[in-house]
Amino acid sequence: MSSFAIHEELSNLHAAGLTNFEVLGTATTNPAAFLGTSAASGTVEIGKRADLVLVDANPLQNLEALRTPSGVMLGGKWLSKQQLNELLSKN
Repeated sequence: MSSFAIHEELSNLHAAGLTNFEVLGTATTNPAAFLGTSAASGTVEIGKRADLVLVDANPLQNLEALRTPSGVMLGGKWLSKQQLNELLSKN
């Protein structure tokens, strides 16, 4: 499966009638609750694992904003847009 498959899944959820807020919850807080990891993940809070995508536009208005991240925090390490592009070009 492509690493970009998540975008298609989010789009499909939206097409099925979920609001952008519900779609984002389906990708973040809901899995953490289901897996019992809400204390460590699923939302941005002090003391939680630092995994997030930073975007320039508001995904609540347009989920397509998630396709062009400004950067990603993964395991507490910041990856800039340039670093992400370099990693993608290697694959």
